[in-house]
Amino acid sequence: MTASLFRRHAVTAGLALALLPARPALAHPKLVSATPAADATASPTAKLDLSFSEAMVPAMTSVTVAHMMGKTAHPIAGTLRFAPDNRSLALVLARPLPAGIYSVEWKSVGADTHKVSGKYQFSIR
Repeated sequence: MTASLFRRHAVTAGLALALLPARPALAHPKLVSATPAADATASPTAKLDLSFSEAMVPAMTSVTVAHMMGKTAHPIAGTLRFAPDNRSLALVLARPLPAGIYSVEWKSVGADTHKVSGKYQFSIR
């Protein structure tokens, strides 16, 4: 194949690819909102609400909240409850959180099968 013929085929292939419809990028699920929010100071609460950009797999999802005392984290037990669309969940605690700094860590698998995780902190006054 001559260089001129190769260039002609390359230009034709490039134009053909440019005319194909764009496909949306595959995004991983992300935390889009939380109550209490990251870095917020909130009133005592017995429930944390997390909302994600996509559905999560409930059986492969965990949320841990821990009371931070210095460098020591004291986990607090709770029950996860998912909304019917699996995009929102609530961690329901046995009693309201006392004043202090709290760490929230979540791990899950999105409906797209991607593993996702994150963490943030908030305080209770």
